[in-house]
This record gives sequence, C-alpha cells and structure tokens, in this order.
Amino acid sequence: MAYSMASMIAAPVMGSLADRFGRRPLILLSFAVFTAAFAGYYLAATALTFILIRGFAGALTAGLGPATMGVVADVAPNDERARWIGVIGAGTAAGFIIGPVLGGLLYDRWATGRLSWSPLCWGCSRA
Repeated sequence: MAYSMASMIAAPVMGSLADRFGRRPLILLSFAVFTAAFAGYYLAATALTFILIRGFAGALTAGLGPATMGVVADVAPNDERARWIGVIGAGTAAGFIIGPVLGGLLYDRWATGRLSWSPLCWGCSRA
C-alpha cells in the first residue's frame, strides 16, 4: 500500500521532472532506487522501516511509467505508437500477475534463512 500510494502521488511530479531533466536520467534513477530498495528490504529490521523504504521506493520509481511513455512517444512513429504503448501496458500487467506467483514459488523452493538473496541479485542485474 505504501508503494502504490507514494507512486500515485509522485507520478505527476516525476513526469514533469522527466520533461525538465530528460527521460534517460529519470529512468536510470528509477532503476537505481529500485535496486537499492531491494537491499533495504533485506536489511530492514522492523516492519515500519520496511514500510518507509517501500514508500520511498514508490515515490522515486514513479517516474518510470511517464518516462517510458515519453520515450515511446518520441521514438515510435505515429501509426505504431498505440501498439507500443499497449506492449508496455501488457508487460506491466503481466508483471503484476506473474511476479507474485513466480516470487512465491521461488521463495518456497529455494529461500533460506530470513530472506533470500535472489531478489537483491535480480534487482542488481536490472540496474
């Protein structure tokens, strides 16, 4: 809930920052924060710390959606633009559906100790 609320509030601001400073720096910042958030989730000692990190990550990665849509608007020809926006939307929706299921299955199979290192490693590989 913290991630979604912070993302909803910060998305317009991050979109305007993407217009002002460029989309590439905002996309790279979002990926860096995404990766750092996974390290924070692993190291969080209390539930409050976890929730605060989750909200911080939501606020700073909120620019990813507007920035990627801006890249599509800049790069795709007018007749292909709707198709590529649909591809991005479908990928996002599939991630929301498949991600938790796959994460739960991986955790049940290979997780050891308090938390698994696999989300942190995956996040680092995306940055």
